[in-house]
Amino acid sequence: MQSGRSSFVVKVYRHNDAERLVEFQRRDGCVVTFNHIYRRTLDQLGSHFLRRACSPVGSTELLAPLAFVTPDLSLPKLSDSNDKDEFDVQSLLKKLCEEAHCEFIDSQRQALCALAHVTTAAENRCQLVAAEAVAVLRKALSSNDDVVLENACRFLVNVCSQETFREGIVQQLSAELFFVLEAPGSIESCASKRHVAKAFAILSSKPCHASLLKAHTNVLSRFSQYHDQCLKENITVTLAQIEAA
Repeated sequence: MQSGRSSFVVKVYRHNDAERLVEFQRRDGCVVTFNHIYRRTLDQLGSHFLRRACSPVGSTELLAPLAFVTPDLSLPKLSDSNDKDEFDVQSLLKKLCEEAHCEFIDSQRQALCALAHVTTAAENRCQLVAAEAVAVLRKALSSNDDVVLENACRFLVNVCSQETFREGIVQQLSAELFFVLEAPGSIESCASKRHVAKAFAILSSKPCHASLLKAHTNVLSRFSQYHDQCLKENITVTLAQIEAA
């Protein structure tokens, strides 16, 4: 069964004549989407839901808890409601930042993918703690893992879209951004470099932030000559905004 960016399987087992055991197992994709659908399903079960068979689900668990339900259950259609009370976004973001900052690559990959997904929404980004986001990015932007790095750069672009975070990113993460931009490898095949170039274009949109990048004009100028259209356009925009600052 697939929904959005998350693939998962629902299995139903006979427990006894009166009960069924339902297992939710995520197979691939965004843990946030999976956790959202899982919690919505439990809410819709209502009085049919008796108990969990293990501890409550965490934001990044691969296997959801098991639930006992009555046999004659008809599930109502799930709506597309975005009710903010369905889960605590700030707690979720904090948990994902903790997972992204751990030492396990698989956890980093999943947490950063989830962060990149959930922070596309402005109402979620504003609940990020700036210090936690910067700490995650500082670690992830130096990673040698391509999946970690690309999702970190997607997360970076989203964070840069939150104006209150921009000055801190320019002041604290400039070295890491240029590390990604200047890393060996083909620019044409490296999505991370394109995301960093887009981040620079966003960061330099305000003169006060653009002025902080003036010392790096020569480095940025080198990348305005590349044939990759996306990277070239964003670097050109960045240089023009720095010049106008």
